[in-house]
Amino acid sequence: MKFKKCCLGKMGQKNQPPPLSVIEKARIMLREKAEAERRRVERYGEVRPIVTTEAFGKRLVVVRNLIYGVDKKKYFGDFLRDFVVEVFGVEWSNAETAKPESERHLVVQWRIESARYMNAQPEQPDGSRKGILSGIVAAFMGFAYGVLRVYSVWPALIGMPGVVS
Repeated sequence: MKFKKCCLGKMGQKNQPPPLSVIEKARIMLREKAEAERRRVERYGEVRPIVTTEAFGKRLVVVRNLIYGVDKKKYFGDFLRDFVVEVFGVEWSNAETAKPESERHLVVQWRIESARYMNAQPEQPDGSRKGILSGIVAAFMGFAYGVLRVYSVWPALIGMPGVVS
């Protein structure tokens, strides 16, 4: 606790170190956190971690200076799917979706085909769908994650002529 010097003596408190059990628990927690960070860097490289937390009945995901509220029943893949549409633009995505299948942009084709594939998988008791990862789903999710990472660290690239039109 923090007290002003004039009040410290009146409170009858002496500076005491925390109990050894608290210190040991803190050491264990710090070691576990450092190990988790080491594994994350080993797996994903030196990129910023996804900043996310649960609050207000939603999963909050931070991208640059924006906070997205995602329904807790949805998964990170659902967020990625919707994020790509936002980055490319809702109008552009709708216009591409309205085109005949053979004329659609490849990213839109991947998005639609991955949605078809996942919707064809058996529904789980919690309402989610579970299946073996297909090439289309892997391609789209890999692309979407890449867009998220680039958008997070290099915002000037997104929206430049010739990059995302």
